[in-house]
Amino acid sequence: MHQSPGFRLNKPLVAFQEIEGEAILINFDTGCYFSANETGSALLELADSGASTATLVQGLAERCGMESTEVEAAVAAFLNDAESEGIVVPFESDGSAQGPPEAAERLAYDAPRLEKFDDLQDLLMLDPIHDVDQVGWPMQAPADTPAPTPKQG
Repeated sequence: MHQSPGFRLNKPLVAFQEIEGEAILINFDTGCYFSANETGSALLELADSGASTATLVQGLAERCGMESTEVEAAVAAFLNDAESEGIVVPFESDGSAQGPPEAAERLAYDAPRLEKFDDLQDLLMLDPIHDVDQVGWPMQAPADTPAPTPKQG
């Protein structure tokens, strides 16, 4: 079967949840979280199933009642942003991923957008297993404090 480049969600480093049409994502590697509008969420849902780039373009166009050529540039820009933020990663698709189900709700077209938030980055980057104080709560060590060395027993 002909192979075409595609994108998939960068799991397990990225958590993805759709809430009322909007996608909420967390990149555990960077500590940033993201929001994608409804059309971006539809693209990420397809990418979650491992879709080729052509399938992503076609799937969004069909959901919005448009031609593929009308959404192609916006999809490419969205995928470029998502890849640069580590949300999706490229892979070789075997073309077996399907487009959206026939019953998928029509979307009003709005260019897919990814919005980045880093206000919780420090909290999300805490390692709750290793970065703890004597009380047991996750605590970030001061920048000038050397990391503790394990006890030899």
